[in-house]
Amino acid sequence: MNYRFQKSIFCFLFFLFFLSSNFIFANEEYFKNERINWGKLFETFLYSQEKLVNQPMLSLSSGITVNSLPQKINLSLPNTQLLNLEYGFVRIDSAFRLDKLRVYSSEFVFIENNSNVFGLFKRTPESLYVNNFSFGVGLCSGLGTKLSETSDLELYWLHSTAFTWTNFDYASYSPHSFFNTFDNNYKFGTKGIASVEGKMSKNLFVVLGYEHNNIYSGMEYGKWLGTWFIDLVLQRWIDILDPIFIENIGYAYPFVRFFYKNSISIILSEIRNLQQFYPFSSDYSLLERRLIFKLKFVF
Repeated sequence: MNYRFQKSIFCFLFFLFFLSSNFIFANEEYFKNERINWGKLFETFLYSQEKLVNQPMLSLSSGITVNSLPQKINLSLPNTQLLNLEYGFVRIDSAFRLDKLRVYSSEFVFIENNSNVFGLFKRTPESLYVNNFSFGVGLCSGLGTKLSETSDLELYWLHSTAFTWTNFDYASYSPHSFFNTFDNNYKFGTKGIASVEGKMSKNLFVVLGYEHNNIYSGMEYGKWLGTWFIDLVLQRWIDILDPIFIENIGYAYPFVRFFYKNSISIILSEIRNLQQFYPFSSDYSLLERRLIFKLKFVF
């Protein structure tokens, strides 16, 4: 990996941690106050949603995928269209002290097709044929605010992660090591989604999102577990302190949380296009970048 690029990434990550640590030190007296019960914070983090009702959710989405390989692979892949069907459960809570604040969490399974055969893209017989199918499981969480007292309008700033398994189907290609690795094979990967969701009515959400999907060219379980643990720590520590940040930052916190979580996710995804199990030495991954539009129905 380019040293300057690596250095700039570390600088940005350090900047994010500096902002969060600066906030904590600026409020040191508050954190030392006897009102802060750290055991209660962990209990809230682990069990706060146990009594909430799971609402079934079904969503349909479509988007444009830009398929990206590192420069060293010396291969361009065409853009493709995504079609996705998702089913899961949604929980929305308003238990915090701010009346208009909403806490959103969800688990889901999905199947999707990523292709240049159907829809927007018209390929010629000589161009590369792409028709890939994926399935997976994921989690979504975030915060939002109620926009109107007289309607169901609410706006949510969300971050999602998922494990994916993709079956690749390519045709009409010249011999290349990439196709030897991916074509007619199932590959494991991880997906992140930054999305803004508008609740338009009791049952309908409209979603705009940016999705980044790293599909591994090979699997090394020890290194993958290491990257998974690093990601877990970087993403979840802020969740434990949600009540503290909400009390101090107020209604701006949903966007602060959204910015932090998705910045970490997108930056690491870009790095892992070059080294799939970064910070451990490893091979490249296929990176799928997507802009998506989704209609989500909650029952």
